[in-house]
Amino acid sequence: MFRAVIFDLDQTLINTLNRFYKVFNLMLVEFGGDEIDWDTFIKHYADDTLNVFIPKNVSIKTFWRTFLYRYNDVELEDEAPIPGAIDVLSRLKEMNIKIAVVTGRAVDEDYIWRELKRHGMADYVDCVVTSKDQDDGELFSKDEIFRKAAKCLCVPISECIVVGDYWPDIKSGKAVNAKMVIGVLTGFMTRVQLEKYGADVVIDSVADLLDVLSSYFVKDLTEGSF
Repeated sequence: MFRAVIFDLDQTLINTLNRFYKVFNLMLVEFGGDEIDWDTFIKHYADDTLNVFIPKNVSIKTFWRTFLYRYNDVELEDEAPIPGAIDVLSRLKEMNIKIAVVTGRAVDEDYIWRELKRHGMADYVDCVVTSKDQDDGELFSKDEIFRKAAKCLCVPISECIVVGDYWPDIKSGKAVNAKMVIGVLTGFMTRVQLEKYGADVVIDSVADLLDVLSSYFVKDLTEGSF
């Protein structure tokens, strides 16, 4: 059985890729590097090789931790939910499934709640966890974030499903023994990349989540209000 779903935020529920691009360039300039164009960014983003643009005298860990702290310095009006995301959240809420939204952004949770509200998602979410107070351990690890989310929901992590677009979502979901770890392709990582880190299932986008849950957890869903 499962009782909760823990969603990554960026590129899983909301398309913020243009913001990522702008903040990444902002950080490059502040650390003494050069901006890159959109096409170059997309290629290296998809290949997970953006580190090649970080100035050699700058610690990769310092760069990305600063990036995560600064992610909310830029907010774009054209950002929008991934198609189908709101419907999925609404349907899960109807089924009495608890929902957490997590992010690697090192910002106050209030920032995320405001974003969720702006995009019409806040009413479906039970808790939000960010990396702001996370121990300075492995870069991009979400182990602690997922555990905090499960604790916030008052649901054992073994009864939570993790949904994310990036390899740390998958790797950490498996590391904390989530019930199921589902990768989505809206973050530009390939199916092969997500499966490499242990994704139990890979779907095109969060819009396909209910179909997967219906096939794997028929009894749980039919006993609820689905």
